[in-house]
Amino acid sequence: MMEREQELYDKFVEVLTDKLEGEPTAQDLSVVLNFLKYNNIQATTKHKGLKGLADKADNYLELPFDGEDEVPLKRIK
Repeated sequence: MMEREQELYDKFVEVLTDKLEGEPTAQDLSVVLNFLKYNNIQATTKHKGLKGLADKADNYLELPFDGEDEVPLKRIK
């Protein structure tokens, strides 16, 4: 029985990998992320791909001020 389960697991990983090589949808990415979480697979903070992803995400972050001189010093209620 374990051999069949291993084949199924391997096939699932193959399908996910193929999805990522094309143009994955948001749903594809969600399935992959959940699969990684379920299997407790995490990237280290030293992973260059993870750093690149964080850098790209920072490029899309727009703050409501231009520089350090304009950063609010306290929370406004």
